Parts: sequence; C-alpha cells; structure tokens
Amino acid sequence: MKRAFTLIELLVVIAIIAILAAILFPVFAQAKAAAKASASLSNIKQISLAAIMYSGDSDDSNVRVGNWGSTDVDNFAGYASWALQIDPYQKNIDINGSPLAGPLTKGSEIKRRVGTRLMSYGYNYTYLSPTPVSNFATGMTTTSATAFAAPAETVMFADRAARESYGDSVYWYGANTAWIIIGTAEMPWCYNDPDVYCTDGWGTGSWYQTYVKDETNGNLTGGVAPRNSGGVNVAWLDGHAKRASTGALAAGTNWTKTTADSAVVMVDRTKYVWDNQ
Repeated sequence: MKRAFTLIELLVVIAIIAILAAILFPVFAQAKAAAKASASLSNIKQISLAAIMYSGDSDDSNVRVGNWGSTDVDNFAGYASWALQIDPYQKNIDINGSPLAGPLTKGSEIKRRVGTRLMSYGYNYTYLSPTPVSNFATGMTTTSATAFAAPAETVMFADRAARESYGDSVYWYGANTAWIIIGTAEMPWCYNDPDVYCTDGWGTGSWYQTYVKDETNGNLTGGVAPRNSGGVNVAWLDGHAKRASTGALAAGTNWTKTTADSAVVMVDRTKYVWDNQ
C-alpha cells in the first residue's frame, strides 16, 4: 500500500520552499542590478568611443555640447545635441539610455528623436565645450581632444538624472541661448568658477535640488547620478570607463552633501577631474 504525504509534511515542504525563495530572491535582485550596472558601464564607454571617433573626423575637436542651426530631421528647434552629432558613430540609439534608469522612450515616441534629447548620460560640457564668460555672445565653443594633460583622469561623460526624475521641460534653459542643459553633467565647482557659464553646481540649495527628486538621480550633485550602488558610471577622456564615487568626482573641492552650492570652492586643482589641463 502506497503511503501519501500528510498535511503536516506538505506544509513543511511548502515552508522550506518559501524560506529558500526568500533567501534567493534578494540574490537574484542583486545579480540583476549588477548586470544592469555592467550594461550601463558598457553603454557609457561606447558613447565615449563614438565621441572620440567624431573628434578624429573633426580636426581633433571635442564634440560641442550642442549646435544651433541643425538641419537634421530629429533636431529640436534647430538644436542638435552632442548625442545627435555623434549618432552616426554609434551602433544604436539605445545606448544613450542607462539600464539603471527608466526607459529611454515612452509609447509611440520616435526613438532617435527622444534618445538624442533625453539621454541618461551627461557630457562634461563646462570644460570640453565651454561657454566663456568673457565672450558669452559666441556661445558654445569646443576644445582640442588632445589638449588635456591627463585624459585618463578627466571626465568626459557621467551618469545623469533620468527623464522620469524630473519634468522634461527643465531639460532646456531658454531658446537660442549660449548654453543649454540637455545631456549635461554639471561639475562640482560650477557656482564659483569665474571663467565659464554653467547651470548650477553641487550642494544644497542648488537648481538641481529644486527640480530633481532624489539623491540617486543627483539632487545634491548637479544631476550627476550615483545610481550604481551609490557610485557614478564615468567615461574618461581617453575612452576607458569605470565606476567612481561622488567623493572622487568632487576631489579638489570642499564639497560635501551638506555644503551649500554657493559655498563649494576649489581647494586643490591638481586633484580636480573635470578640467585637468
């Protein structure tokens, strides 16, 4: 005569399965997050390599943060972002969106159009494509890709606030202005740098703290988003990519999470990774 399981035995088996599931689910979640972080790091590296190839075809000039007067069908009011300019050098538009952030496009949006406006990676425009205070009327300029003394220690691209972290309307700063906040990575010493225009710096009371929802998306770091387990995926000027802490990206300044943006100042320029010339 075959013996069936008793109710108690079935309940014990179910309990064991539930315990194992409770143990394994966080492991699966961590593995998924790690995979997304690796994919995001790969994306930002591919973006930097595309920008380097663009420079090679542009007389050694870094890509401008944006160009007015574009005739590309996917421009916005004649404005071509850096992403639109280097798009021919990229395999696909999807790499402009971080897997750690929300979706790049929504609904029936045109992927190339949205993916070159609402990127979740930002360009170090303040130094690579500056708008000098001394000659604001000229607008966005560019720099030599080989002019920087330490390209392996100079930020080129970094994770930036994703589109769902604040309204699309605040991706823009005016119309036909000399600088514009689309796909930009703000540097820590922005507020007090006397030489270049920028949107805002890092710290409390900043423009970004007003509009960006949380610290993960960069409300204390100028929209530079530490969403990779508290770190930021960064592509450097020589084309390599790695995760960096916000403290490392603020090196050379007195920034902390409690420092007001207006009080962030340079203390050691030799350690500053945004303008290493």
